[in-house]
Amino acid sequence: APVAARFQDTVGTRDLRLIGVHDAGDLYLPISAGLISDGFNYSASDPETNNPTRPVTFPTGSRRGYVFGSALWVGGIVDGDTLVSVAMDGWLNIRQFFTEDPRGGTRRIGDYADDEFVSTAVDSFAPVNYPPLGVALTAHSSSWADTLYDNFVLITYTVRNLRDRPLAGVWAGLYMDNDIYHQVNQTIGYNDDCSGVLDTLLFDDDPASRTLIGYSYDNDGDPGESAWDSTSVVDAISVRLVEASVPIATRNFNWWINNYVDYSDFGPHHLGTPEDPLRFFADSNLGYPVTEGDKYYLLAHPEIDYDQIETAVHDSSEGWLPPSTESALDLANGYDTRFVYSFGPFDLAAGDSVSFTLAIVAADRLHREPNDFATWFDPLQPDVFRDRLDIGSLMRQHRRADSVWKSGLTLPNPGPPQGLTVADYGESSVRLTWWPCRRPDLAGYYLYVQGSMGQWLRTSPYMLTDTTGLFYPPDPSMVYHLAVGAVDSLGRTSGVSVQVTVLPGRPQPVDSLKLHMDGMTPEISWIPHDNAAPQAFIIYRCVWKEPYIAYDSTAAWSYRDLRVESGVQYNYRVTTKNRLGLESYPAGPVNAILLARDRGTLFYSLNRPGQPNSGPFQNQYLDELYQSAADVAPIAWYNQAEGTMGLKQMADYSLIVLDWEKREDGLPLGIVDSLRYYLSNGGTAVFILLSTESITSTRKVYRYAAGSFFHDILKLDSAVTNGYNLQDGAFHGDLTGCQPVTPEYPVLLADTLKFRTSMIPVHGFIPMAGYLFPTAEAEPLYRYVSACPDSISHGQCNGIRYDGDDYRFLLFTFPLSLMKSVGARRALRQALTDMGVDMGCGDICVDDAVTVGDAVTLINYLYRGGPPPAVPAHADVDGSGAVDVGDAVYLVNFLFQDGPRLICPQSR
Repeated sequence: APVAARFQDTVGTRDLRLIGVHDAGDLYLPISAGLISDGFNYSASDPETNNPTRPVTFPTGSRRGYVFGSALWVGGIVDGDTLVSVAMDGWLNIRQFFTEDPRGGTRRIGDYADDEFVSTAVDSFAPVNYPPLGVALTAHSSSWADTLYDNFVLITYTVRNLRDRPLAGVWAGLYMDNDIYHQVNQTIGYNDDCSGVLDTLLFDDDPASRTLIGYSYDNDGDPGESAWDSTSVVDAISVRLVEASVPIATRNFNWWINNYVDYSDFGPHHLGTPEDPLRFFADSNLGYPVTEGDKYYLLAHPEIDYDQIETAVHDSSEGWLPPSTESALDLANGYDTRFVYSFGPFDLAAGDSVSFTLAIVAADRLHREPNDFATWFDPLQPDVFRDRLDIGSLMRQHRRADSVWKSGLTLPNPGPPQGLTVADYGESSVRLTWWPCRRPDLAGYYLYVQGSMGQWLRTSPYMLTDTTGLFYPPDPSMVYHLAVGAVDSLGRTSGVSVQVTVLPGRPQPVDSLKLHMDGMTPEISWIPHDNAAPQAFIIYRCVWKEPYIAYDSTAAWSYRDLRVESGVQYNYRVTTKNRLGLESYPAGPVNAILLARDRGTLFYSLNRPGQPNSGPFQNQYLDELYQSAADVAPIAWYNQAEGTMGLKQMADYSLIVLDWEKREDGLPLGIVDSLRYYLSNGGTAVFILLSTESITSTRKVYRYAAGSFFHDILKLDSAVTNGYNLQDGAFHGDLTGCQPVTPEYPVLLADTLKFRTSMIPVHGFIPMAGYLFPTAEAEPLYRYVSACPDSISHGQCNGIRYDGDDYRFLLFTFPLSLMKSVGARRALRQALTDMGVDMGCGDICVDDAVTVGDAVTLINYLYRGGPPPAVPAHADVDGSGAVDVGDAVYLVNFLFQDGPRLICPQSR
């Protein structure tokens, strides 16, 4: 059957997760949207155990890692342009495949295998400077606990063209960064690995079985002093294309090493011919493919590299570009190596898709004796050592993987069904349902109950032929643990599914649990189940992530919680209690965070006073900028030096102005979490952030994935941070100012006289300022004005506004305090006005400033019959409720005698 047809209808309304973990067999392998292993799945955890994920490990449960990170690359030609989308590039942190749902794009299913996941992603969110190819990606991965077939994972990738035009010359490849070491050797273990390729027959008696297998191993297996020990890594990790839904004309294998040391940035290259010339990658690299053109060349150019251990014996006489002598000897005996295993070409019409299956295979005992490498390896005679490697196990496991695939995934024992749940309770029974298995040789299912000794017993000798089972409990007041298993036509049974726990006499949970806020009071409501016969409803409450406690009870169908505080998250669950004293499973949770927002505006400075830095920022100009606004409206001040402000403190303010112009590192995690809660629960903010990352000498692109604070809350698809340009011992800045997109905001010009004098002076304009690529929900406010109008930075968005129904914010990604004061003050006042602060107090002339002209206009109105103030409340500067001589005296005193702050009624 065609590859694409084997996995139809397997993706339904399953529970989404960020990552799936294969650990039923001997090969532990995390997988997600185009990624394998944990190296690129930052801070991921297994949702079924809550344990952090680990690198690809063999055997499962050991601490022997084999793959740091692996990612799918897909390249093609669109209207003559060469484009490559990568799940991760492995060097510059370029990532282009993302899930469309913030919960993740991975689901566990139970069609064939013990561990089986479907992951989906699209590349339409590609970061700036890296336009997407325009494809959707699905990965269907399967692994087994069956001991004959537990060393590999089969992954079927489906690539679909999302464009309305064809993709030509499409190539796909699996990038692998295989770091092979026991975790005790983590600091150095990645730097002595070797990669190679087998261009061979999979079955010796079948000439049609020619295949290409890329593999990696630790150079010597890390032996102990005289024998293998518990930290040795003697096995290999490998990849092979098993099958594709289209003919594959060419398979390629390219390994390389990228390093900051020039000679060790190397990968084999053919010398080339006039028709096919030698290609150096960008920056004259021979190793890492920097640009999209480089990556496409690596994927598509016909080349099968020699094994890494042969680096010192291949020269120009064999058609290879020789490395330096120093490089050859150093690299041949193992290094931090990557490779791409690629195949193609094929074309994709608009909306069409192609599928291909890869086998990720671990082979045990590639190394035979612990002293083989030390005794036999000679970079000038690599065949001697290679003959000591046992390739037999590697080939054996690949043949088994091939056999499993050709059997339609039915050669191993069946995997357990997934999705077991309690559908409902009858008077004397419990009805359970589960998701169907898709094996063509499926005979049926058995329902199991756990016995008193922990053993699983069939609830009936009769096999079930659909996905529904009834359990008749002997005692409805006892707790029972139930599971389901699959049976194939040979009578082979799977392991049991994830169990469910039932108490048959338990009442049904309530339906439609909801929460709404009545001012600062949470009110929850629900609808009881028709068959529940409730005596009472028990309210469970927890604060943040603390354990739930039985908080209260009621006979009504709703509950108001009067014991709450601002800035705290309250979570509620509700159970039904019947006359037998049994409680239902809890419904919920529903939650609320209460924000009082009754103390006006807070200016929160994250710029620690007195801390040295290498940029131009100076605290005094931020203080002046703050004071210019605080003179008009009541604005509180808080500095990070006093400690990180938590949500409980933030919740008192209706607006927070958060300023971090002094570039040092990213936003503190605690602040990010608090801001997420503050904004998503109706808060308002102005962000003045020079950057979100640490100081760097190169331009960096940051892509914000769905689910992150910067994507979901700050509405950013991506951002660019410009690196510093260090010449002749000085920073050379580029940002000359900012051009407003809307007329209410002023033009901003960099004020070089404000720049801080330091050991590294700043020449020119503002250095290290970046720009933004907002999502469609946010609107641009400012654009970057570069000293070089032809630069990529010029005209890019560096200020945005979001005015949503749920919350509002402004974001400037430039140092506002380093702009010329008149413009900076007007911009801050306008930002505060946009966010609901009345900044017009005393501005009687309506010219965005409080000056002597306002005093003259007020006096002219009071004593000479002049025109009345356009906004009378803005002339009531003493807050008395009337515009009179007291306001004139108050305003003159404020302007010329350092009098108290203006206090118009709407500005209190």
